[in-house]
Amino acid sequence: MTHILIIDDSPEDREQFSAFLEEAEPAVTVISCLGGEDGIPAAKENIFDCVLLDLRLDGESGLDVLARLRDVRPTLPVIVFTGQGSEQAAVDAFVSGAAYYVPKHNLTVKTLWTAVSRSIEQAETDRELNSKREALERSNRLDAVGQLAAGVAHDFNNQLGALRYCIELLKDAAVTDKLKGRVSTAIKIIDESANLATRMVSLSRQGNLLARTVSLQDIFADLNALASASISEQVTIEVSKPDADLTAFCDAGQLLNALLNLVLNANYAISAKGEIGTIAVSAQRDADKVHVIVKDNGIGMSVDVLAKSTDPFFTTKKDTNGTGLGLAMVQSFTNENSGELLIQSTEGLGTEVSLVLPETKESKASVENDTPATRSQSEGASILIVEDNSLLALMTKEILESEGFSAKMVKDAESALELLSSNFHADVVLTDVGLPGMNGFEFASQVRAQNPDIGIIYVTGYADNPEHRQQELHGPILQKPVEPEKLTATINKVLGRK
Repeated sequence: MTHILIIDDSPEDREQFSAFLEEAEPAVTVISCLGGEDGIPAAKENIFDCVLLDLRLDGESGLDVLARLRDVRPTLPVIVFTGQGSEQAAVDAFVSGAAYYVPKHNLTVKTLWTAVSRSIEQAETDRELNSKREALERSNRLDAVGQLAAGVAHDFNNQLGALRYCIELLKDAAVTDKLKGRVSTAIKIIDESANLATRMVSLSRQGNLLARTVSLQDIFADLNALASASISEQVTIEVSKPDADLTAFCDAGQLLNALLNLVLNANYAISAKGEIGTIAVSAQRDADKVHVIVKDNGIGMSVDVLAKSTDPFFTTKKDTNGTGLGLAMVQSFTNENSGELLIQSTEGLGTEVSLVLPETKESKASVENDTPATRSQSEGASILIVEDNSLLALMTKEILESEGFSAKMVKDAESALELLSSNFHADVVLTDVGLPGMNGFEFASQVRAQNPDIGIIYVTGYADNPEHRQQELHGPILQKPVEPEKLTATINKVLGRK
């Protein structure tokens, strides 16, 4: 069915237009208006495929009406007609945004329908191209933000790692309960800062290197504890308990951050509505996918707001200084984990957001939660630290030596390979991924080619290239900053596998 709006002050012309349209295409509906006063509201309230507009209207200019139509329906094709045509009139019409120009004295069924069908077809093509262009621009903006965030987070995690190890070394020297409490608080602050850095990295394309099978029961339990303390008094949160075997293959921290973002968005939407509301969080299996759903009965979103909702820096939270990165991060997270973000919203009624994620997958390398080896297993083991941040390398060396390891540090892969080619013996190589020159993955492959018995552990603030994920991994990957207990346990595990 084709829907046409006619704006013409001549009853005879309106009748002729309608007759020609019905003769050319029986499946057509026509609404006629005398001018802009009733034509503009009709265009606002109804969905039309095309507008037939007289250039000379009684008391107003057709070009003025055309401009107003473009304001309310920018992609709606408008065909301009005139009984007193001229080349200048045609030029003015096209400059003002007309899709077609037809003098009335040349009007036939064929010329009318040709103008209508071609205008509709061109408008559909333009809309498709605009959609693709906007998607590309959105992707480019997100890539730029992601690269910036990943770079900042990488350096930030290096500093946090060095600081955490320094404070860990002070913990044993704390002689009073008060001092021990302050040390523990400092470590907690560092860990919370690391979580913030992880959220920044989730904007980049390197954000899912720590993907693994995650229990949704555990994630929902953590979300309930965090969200309950973060929502407004008039908002109730209902977090369902997923089946014990319901899992998702993704990064656990990023999933929790994504859900917390959605819950905070829902809380804002309900508070903005000024009524008591509910946020419901649930999960369900769909074939080999899992749908994690956050639903609210807040203010909802208009069609225009919904279309921009995942754009980086787009926000409607003017009074709360919203960053506009929440949904952009969530979409980046789902995309990078082979998933999908689905958003349904009705203005005034609420919003439902679904994270569609793969349910399970075998990871290439992970650190299992086995019981750590005893200190006697690690006593004297030689660890080569390959890290370009000298402060972090030094603190890592001191931490490992305090645990009974023998540690040596170098700043790049080339120096490490030269050292390993000499008489130096290493039981385990602890390498940063983002090294200057040869990256950690390439370096580890060369080490293994020369000596298959050396254990490999990767540490990263972020990975420099999405292609790294396709490379063979020779050991587990740890996210900076690494807790000393986790670092020691991982080294002992790698030593046990040798």
